[in-house]
Amino acid sequence: MIHPSIDRLIEEGNTEALKEALNSLSPFEFTDLIVNKSKTDQSLLFSLLSPSNALQTFDFLPVYVQRSLLQTLPTLQAATLL
Repeated sequence: MIHPSIDRLIEEGNTEALKEALNSLSPFEFTDLIVNKSKTDQSLLFSLLSPSNALQTFDFLPVYVQRSLLQTLPTLQAATLL
């Protein structure tokens, strides 16, 4: 299961390994992971996705997570996703 290792990387603050792990997930796996995180962690995790993975993944996220992310993302990135 990948979630415990993601949680460990978040706790350690290992953003490089976290970025690599997150970008290896499918949009469905990422969605499953992010919905149970705090808004702060959701924002962090989403910001570590590559632009192409973020674009592919955004549509799979629940609307409440999309709204939360749009409030925290830079305007240009939010506009690109929409």
